[in-house]
Amino acid sequence: MPNTIHNRLRARLNMGLTCILGSCLLIFGTFVLSEQHAQLVRALREQGNHMAQVVARSSVNYIRKYSYFLLEELAQSAARSPNVAYCEIKDAQGRILIRAENTQSSSATETPDKSPPLLIVSSPIIPDTIDAHGLSPLPEAAALSGEAQSGSAPLLPSPADKLSATRQKVTTSSTPPSLGTVEMGMYLSPLNSALIKRASQMGLMLVVFLLFACVVLNLFLNTLVVNPVRSLAQLARDISNRKFRTLPPPEREDELGQLTNDFNTMSTSLKELYDDLERKVQERTERLSLANRQLRIAFARERELAEEAAQANKAKSRFLASMSHEIRTPLNSILGMADLLWETRLTHDQRQYVDIFRNAGENLVGIINDILDLSRIEVEEMPFECISFNLRQTIDDAIRISAHPIFRKGLDFGVHIPPDLPENLIGDPKRIRQILLNLFGNASKFTNRGEIELTVESTLEPRESGLPMAFLHFKVRDTGIGIHKDHHETIFDRFTQADSSTCRQYGGTGLGLTISRLLCERMGGCIWLESEPGKGSTFHVQLRLECAGVETPPVRLLEGKVALALYPKELTAGSLCDLLSGLGATCNTAFSFEEAEDCLRRHTIDLLFIDEQLPIDQTCLLSGIADRQNNRARTFRLCSRLMNDNEVHACGCAMLQLPVLRGSLLNAFSQEGAIRPVAFVLPPLETAPASGEQDEQEKQGGQGEPAQTTEQSSPTPLPGQTGAGSELGAVSGPYETASCGTAGGTVGTVHGASSDANTGHGAGTGAETDTVTDTVTGDHTAPRLLIVEDNESNRTLLELYLKTIPHHASFADNGEQGLLLLKNGEFDLVLMDVEMPKMDGLTATRLIRQFENETGRRRTPVAAITAHALPEHKADSINAGCDYHITKPLKKKELLALIEDALKRPPAAADA
Repeated sequence: MPNTIHNRLRARLNMGLTCILGSCLLIFGTFVLSEQHAQLVRALREQGNHMAQVVARSSVNYIRKYSYFLLEELAQSAARSPNVAYCEIKDAQGRILIRAENTQSSSATETPDKSPPLLIVSSPIIPDTIDAHGLSPLPEAAALSGEAQSGSAPLLPSPADKLSATRQKVTTSSTPPSLGTVEMGMYLSPLNSALIKRASQMGLMLVVFLLFACVVLNLFLNTLVVNPVRSLAQLARDISNRKFRTLPPPEREDELGQLTNDFNTMSTSLKELYDDLERKVQERTERLSLANRQLRIAFARERELAEEAAQANKAKSRFLASMSHEIRTPLNSILGMADLLWETRLTHDQRQYVDIFRNAGENLVGIINDILDLSRIEVEEMPFECISFNLRQTIDDAIRISAHPIFRKGLDFGVHIPPDLPENLIGDPKRIRQILLNLFGNASKFTNRGEIELTVESTLEPRESGLPMAFLHFKVRDTGIGIHKDHHETIFDRFTQADSSTCRQYGGTGLGLTISRLLCERMGGCIWLESEPGKGSTFHVQLRLECAGVETPPVRLLEGKVALALYPKELTAGSLCDLLSGLGATCNTAFSFEEAEDCLRRHTIDLLFIDEQLPIDQTCLLSGIADRQNNRARTFRLCSRLMNDNEVHACGCAMLQLPVLRGSLLNAFSQEGAIRPVAFVLPPLETAPASGEQDEQEKQGGQGEPAQTTEQSSPTPLPGQTGAGSELGAVSGPYETASCGTAGGTVGTVHGASSDANTGHGAGTGAETDTVTDTVTGDHTAPRLLIVEDNESNRTLLELYLKTIPHHASFADNGEQGLLLLKNGEFDLVLMDVEMPKMDGLTATRLIRQFENETGRRRTPVAAITAHALPEHKADSINAGCDYHITKPLKKKELLALIEDALKRPPAAADA
């Protein structure tokens, strides 16, 4: 490899010098050849001019006597010359009199596809140009014909020459006229051949000279440059291999000699440094050996501590999983019954009550999910979604849940949301909602008097391609105790509050702000705090989310309306006026009965909003004044608590729950006739009303149905599913129900006996129950379901969920009974609980798959319905042979979608 490197250096030097020398020689040879070519052309032209003059002198008498035969012999004698291609004799008018060609030379020089290059010369035939002693000089011109250069003299004078000749005639009348012209074509091929021969000889000489020069340069460069550089390179390699040596002192004093001296000095210094370093390394190695023994002892202790920590983490995970299971199981019944109750005929107040505890239950499920997520924060495994959602709806859900504890403390609660807020975004609505809930809860906890305010700001950032990005800025301000600036950063740490006295006075674990910070960071946003002790706090959250669609400009549905808001607290009244102004209305505020009465007498009011704390008689008086001035005026009572029917409808007033949100406000206006009905304000409620009156009640039911604020787990098809399994994710809406599928028929329920004799499965089954549900029309194509669930409430809930569809349902209390029922009958779907006495659901599923493999029976889809929500629990379901894994609480629409998907699966996909 070193020799190759030096050979490269030598080759590059030789190549460079050779190229320079060769270029110079090439330029010199080209110049010499061009000069020789010019000389040969001049000689050929002179020879042609001399021959043309001789022919011209000889042809004077022949032309005068018109002896064409003699002229022809003269031209042929001239054309027989080796270098002459042809000879032409022309008269004074330029007509060719005689033309003779050299046939011998032309046959040797012509090519099949082109004629040879010629040099054209000519001489005028003038009688007086010939004397007894010699030839006078003649005008000449050269021209090239074909592909080579040619020279010629003009046969006829140019206009300028004619003018000059005319002037000469005037001055010199003795010049005789021209009798004609002799033109001769001279071959250039012999000239070119001679030139090529000379170029070959010169090229050969240059190549020989160049080779000789290269040899000399190579010897010179080896001695002067290459060999010294090779020695220095070998010295550098020896030094890198810790072979410290020096070169002999150089005899030369140029740069290479100086470089050799520097290398020798460097080698000597490095040897000294290396010896010193080896001595120090040996000393420190002895010390490190002692430290290594101590580290091995410490590492062994660390491994023991790590194993203990791993055991502690496993115990924590088992505790969290058990706690989640124990809480989710009753929550499944609570939320399921709430959903069923929502679909029944309810009064306005009852729907609000159900709405509140449904949202509270879903909030509890979200908290449980956050606790499970916290167990994985250290390893960065917190799950996030990226779905399309409605931002305003997510904010409204957080406000509805947080408003009641805020108003119970007597605080003023203001909400400022711009009317042009982008609503359709892509992100994780559950996490955004959780951040707002944490900030609202934190503000409510540490604020005893004053106000809490939410301000939302948005800006659209266009992009080069695709939809724009929405830059969101949330500000939650309170007038609470405040936080010293020294704690502004530590307040976001785990299990940290401003001080220990705060924790004792206000309670809490200090995890809310930690979760909020982690969620913001994972979504690419940030959170920070502005606060001073005694002056309250303001939490800022900034997020950047992608728009899910093109935003439409806000609709000003209250354009031209005049509104009056009577409320004693400025922030709430201002928030309501901002909302009304965004819808196009002109809003006035009053903080007392007298101010409101004065405003009503001075202005015609279309919409009147009155505080619930105002006495009924004063409320009726203000409402009457508004009605007398405008019979289309509508009056609403602003309520910070739930009220009974008498209070809500006193004096013909409708109720609005504080804080007033855009969706509830427009629904209330539509109900009272203040505007035309607005069907897009809230998502549709997919229920089964008993009559048209109930349907109308749902359309006008106060605040309506809030969106699902906690993301529920959809039925998750496990590996092996095909076909319709993907359709589960297409089900939309929080409360969709399945059609019964019977034309003109009604749905009935037949409950079978629960004794051993009635079930027909033999003795020893204990507490087994067999409940069959079918339509009264006798539809034998209804799905056959096996429900294995040990909790009576959950079994009842599933039975009620299935009332709206035709089905055959069999129930079992544990996995052992479920396995026995499946062996004695065939089912389209098995709903299997996991935690059960005697035999758990996963064990029962394994035995079902084993039974199917042994008997060759068609594979029956099994859905694990469990309160376990961790990813490892889903993996356990997959390994046991389940086709679906659904986390409690189970929603009705999820169950119906699951049944529909299981029935659509092709038999081939269900076979074991």
